[in-house]
Formats: sequence, structure tokens, C-alpha cells
Amino acid sequence: MDARSRSNALVVPGLVALVVVGAVAVPLLGAIRTLGGGIAGTATVAVIALAVGVLVHGRAVWRAPILWFTVAFSVLFVARPMADRSLGDVERQFGISIGATYGRALGLCAVGLLAFVVGYLVAGGRPRRSLAPPDPPIEVVRARSRRAALVCGGLFLAFLALNGGPGLLLQFFRGRSVVTGTALQSSSGYLYTAPLWLYPLGLYIYLRERFAEPLPHRRRRPGFGIALMVASQIATVGVGDRSYFVPAALGFLVARQAARAKAPRVAAVLAVGAGLVVVGILLPLNYRANEVSGGRLGAAIEVTRDQLSSKPWLVPLQGQDTAMARNLAIEVGVIPQGVPYAKGRSYLAALARPVPRQVWPGKKPRSADEELNDVLLFRQLGIPAGFAFSFFGEPYYNGGLIGVVLVSALVGAVSRRFFEHTFRRGEPLRHSTLTLYAASLPMLIVYMRGGLGVDYQRHAFVTVPLIVVLALARAQAKRGRSRKAAYAGLVRSRSESRGVLVGQSSARSGSSHATPSSSAGS
Repeated sequence: MDARSRSNALVVPGLVALVVVGAVAVPLLGAIRTLGGGIAGTATVAVIALAVGVLVHGRAVWRAPILWFTVAFSVLFVARPMADRSLGDVERQFGISIGATYGRALGLCAVGLLAFVVGYLVAGGRPRRSLAPPDPPIEVVRARSRRAALVCGGLFLAFLALNGGPGLLLQFFRGRSVVTGTALQSSSGYLYTAPLWLYPLGLYIYLRERFAEPLPHRRRRPGFGIALMVASQIATVGVGDRSYFVPAALGFLVARQAARAKAPRVAAVLAVGAGLVVVGILLPLNYRANEVSGGRLGAAIEVTRDQLSSKPWLVPLQGQDTAMARNLAIEVGVIPQGVPYAKGRSYLAALARPVPRQVWPGKKPRSADEELNDVLLFRQLGIPAGFAFSFFGEPYYNGGLIGVVLVSALVGAVSRRFFEHTFRRGEPLRHSTLTLYAASLPMLIVYMRGGLGVDYQRHAFVTVPLIVVLALARAQAKRGRSRKAAYAGLVRSRSESRGVLVGQSSARSGSSHATPSSSAGS
């Protein structure tokens, strides 16, 4: 039995397993009444998920979605609650009591992770055929990418011109401030996010130039791709927007390592992970807080160093950046007792969010996080908050436990199919598919903090531009081949016609010469 047959054989057992998960979850959540019980449940399911990932993927587990999803889950729903418990900070969040719901919230997350694992297993198996067309010529892609860079640069310059000129760009390198906040809120997102569109183009060009088969007449030139990736972060690094910078850095590392067809060493993973925590998370957090750094990098470095000097393992696990379980505990205590289920409303509203407010001035669709912040915090406490409720908060808001199970299983199945489609056994690795996969894989971390409807636009920034440029490049290459073929056919037909005319002329010439000779002979 091949891999696909085994996968099809697991469909029915997988559906049965989902029903069992749903049936067991209700009494399980009712039995979890303490934070310790919730931590034990999330930790147990996380270990199970990691074991499943190792058994399914072996040494390739480092690039498997189940590992990334589980690690992000463990940070937010195992390590952070353990840190809260060790600090005795488990009773209140924003002045709201969470002592009775913190454990239940963690139990809900454990059920969601278990459903993700079931969906991941059911969707396994080798795809029958590749869905991605061949990569177009790199010269065409580079030309299209240069045009895209001009468009993105023009949009960003328009954003600067409409909000104070070049001086605003300097503000983006001085942390978050009233100036940058006002400029972002008063402008279209299609202007100030335009540089982000360059990241997937740069990553793809880098992979093609650096790891494709070398051509004898051309040197490898990955510098253009690197320049596009660096330019894509011009409006995010200074304001400390880690949800763009960290996934971009991780995607680059994953793509490079996968293109080299080598598994990273454990020591390298730990070193890179520690470096990203310090440089990609803590330092930007301190730098963007002007009341801490005053917009000075040196002050931010000093604050970060002081934080890491005592109990460094606790520093990344404090504050609101990892408090999703605590926020979810507020949600579990209010929904559906005080606030009814949204029944899919937030997901439908998310589909309308790409419409610019300049086109739809009265646009009201909001993400699940915006609605929950309004209902749970602003209306009750007057806190104009922008806090996140995790990957599990949005489906729970829309459909309760059933919503968490179904959405988690669906994400697990889709991520597994994406993995199988990218790394097809016995077939060469396509750089277009690898770029989309490597750029998408770190988004599991972003989704774990926010949710699908909350953060899908971040995912679109790192996938849609490349899909569009590749489609245009393939169409251009196809037209070029058609023109060459038509030209070659025209030249061939002309040559054949010329050959026929020459033959006819020779025949006529020969007959005219033959007549006198024959008459002379006679």
C-alpha cells in the first residue's frame, strides 16, 4: 500500500477521531478546574504532537508544520502559564478575574491542538501530481520584479508625501510615536505596506540565483534578491513590528536550508532561536517603546541587557505579547454566557477588510480581535485595547468548542497537504513552491498569537505578490516562445518557398539551354 492509499485509509478513522475528540472534550473541560490541570493537559498534548511529528517526518521534522505549530503552542500555552504560576500572577487580567477560567481556557487549547494533530494525520499521503507549473526564466522574473519594485516604491513615496514628506521616514526608525501612529491610521494600508510585497520576490530570486543549476555564461547574482528582501522591511524594523520581520527572517533561513537539502544542527537552531528572541523580539519591543528608549538604539540595548541579566528565561514570557492564554480566559468566562456566539460573522467580515476605506468610507467589518476587545474590554472597562486572543479565540468566539475542533483540524490538514506538495519524493524541488512554503511556514507563529481572520493579510503579503509576478512572467515567456516559433516558422516557409522558386528557375533555365543543343545536334 502506497502513501496515498494509506492516507485514504485514514480518512474514516480520522473523522471518527474528530468525533471522539469532540465527545471527550466536553467532560474534559468540565474536569479541568485549576491552572495546574490546564498546564498538565496542554503539556501532555504538546508532547504527543511532537512525538507524532518525529514519527511521521523523521529528520525532516524541522521543516514540518506540526513542529512549528506545536512549538508556538508550547510557548504561549505551556511556558507562559508556568511562568504566571511561578510568579503567582494567575488571578486577574485587566482587572477581570480569571482564576476560575484560566485552566478551562488551557483545556480548550489542548483540545484544539489534538484536533490539529488528527487533521494533520488524516491529510497525509503523496499528491498524485504537482499543481505548480514550471518556473519561468529567471531573466523574465527579474525584469518583472524590477517593475514591481518601482510600483511599490512609488506607493510608499506617495504615503510619505501625503503625510509630511521625507521626515516621516526618519520617524519610522525612532520607534512608535504619535506621528507614525497618526500617519498609519489616516492612510490606506495599500500605501505603507507596499514595501512588504517585495519580500517573496526577493526570496524567490535569491533561491534561483544562489541554488539553481549554474549556467556557464552567467555568474550567480543573489544580491538583487537580498536587496529586495532588505527593502521590504524598511517600514517595519524601526517601529518594532515583529510580526513582519521575524517571519521574514525565519522564512529566509528555512528556504536556504531546504534548498541546501541539509537538516540544521541542533546547536545552530538553539543559537539562531536565542538570537531571534533577543534581536527580533526583545530589542524591537524596547526600542519601539519611546518611554523606555526615547527613540535611541543604545538605550534599548541597555534595557534589554538589564532584562537578560536576571532570570533571562522569564523575560520573553512576560507582558502582553505572550498573554494570549490570559486573554482567552476572559473570553471563555464571558462567551456564551454574556455574549452570544458570532456564528461565523467575524470570518465573513474579514473577507471585506481588503476593501480600502477610501472606496468604502463607512466600512464597519472588524476582525474577531477588534470585536472581542470592544465587547470584553472597552465596553466594560473603558480600555481602548488591541490585545490578541490566540489562534483558538476566534473559532471559539464563532462556534464554541465545535468551532475550535473544526478550524484546528482544517488548518492541520491544509498545512500537511502543503508540506507534501512542496517536498515531493523523487522529484526536484521547485523554487517557486519552496518560496511560498518557506514564507508561509513561520506564519503559523503569527496565527497562533492572533488567528486566521485576524492575520491573514500578513500571509497574503508574502504569497500573493510572488504568485502574480510568476503568472505574468510565465505568460510573457509563453508569448516570447510563441513569437519565436512563429518567426522560425515564417523563416522556414520563406526558405522553402525560395527553394521551390530556385528549383523552378533552374528547371526553366535547363530546358532553355537544352533546346539549342538539341537543334544543333539535329
